Amino acid sequence: MFKQQHVRLLVIVSLTIWIVSIVHFYSNSFKNNNPYQLQYALQEDITNKTGVIDKLLKASVINLNTLRKSIPNDVFYYVYQKDKIIYWNTNKFLPNSLKISKCNYELITLNNSQLFAKRFDLDNERTLVILIPLFIGYPIENEFLQSHFIVNEYIPNTTILSS
Repeated sequence: MFKQQHVRLLVIVSLTIWIVSIVHFYSNSFKNNNPYQLQYALQEDITNKTGVIDKLLKASVINLNTLRKSIPNDVFYYVYQKDKIIYWNTNKFLPNSLKISKCNYELITLNNSQLFAKRFDLDNERTLVILIPLFIGYPIENEFLQSHFIVNEYIPNTTILSS
């Protein structure tokens, strides 16, 4: 009789542990895949990065050293002088400065990737193009190259972005 109670107790404790583990696993996986949370994370990232850039560019004199230090690392920028590139911080993309809007940030597609882009005139001869990557896509994927959203790894690659 004594052994039978221990066996029942052991079965009840093990079932309880299994149930708690399963509930914990599924509650965390659903929390990370909530579309509203993913959308909020993407919007907040864009707002933060565009805010930093706009604040920096409202300064009267734009120095390339200040630009290099102040812009976040995952934001790409290019400086053109009379439509020839003179300074850049990445080789991943090479946008055409004339096709990007000066008025607002716009959603563009370059090389299977989706980015927010805007053009600023630094002076009469120099133009700054800012690219904020949202989704980096590769035509061929392997263990080293994987398409992904910059903000959150849980956003599915099949997500469609619209402005």
